[in-house]
Amino acid sequence: MYMPGQGLFLALGQATTGQPWAGVVLSVALLCGAICWMLRGWMPPGWALLGGLIVRSAWGSSATG
Repeated sequence: MYMPGQGLFLALGQATTGQPWAGVVLSVALLCGAICWMLRGWMPPGWALLGGLIVRSAWGSSATG
């Protein structure tokens, strides 16, 4: 069974750009933004941004996003 959120992002990418991969890119960008926002509660802004970029390098390179 597929998760509905993943399908919605794929459909959004397909509808807006014609490529489902755009939905994966959008979901990874939102994930990194949420992680950075969460880390700002505990760390200085520079470290929080670095944490978001680390998540992007780990999660953004996967095939499923």
